[in-house]
Amino acid sequence: SAMWILVANGWMQSPTGVVLKNGLFQVTNWWTAIFNPNFDIGFPHMWIATLELALFFFAAVSAWFILKNRHADLFTTLLKPT
Repeated sequence: SAMWILVANGWMQSPTGVVLKNGLFQVTNWWTAIFNPNFDIGFPHMWIATLELALFFFAAVSAWFILKNRHADLFTTLLKPT
């Protein structure tokens, strides 16, 4: 779903592969509309941001379990670097 969010946002920033007829955009080339110039930078950026968010969430849940002393040995092991 991140890809389609990026496609929509990138397309709004630099609409490509479309023509404006009677006040409506009509797609003339789907490939160009989907893989617009913003896609090259936006997709890796969103992918890295998604991984960072997942890792911070994992660390926060692990920290909560350690602070509450619930399965602390397991979560401490998971947070230690190898």
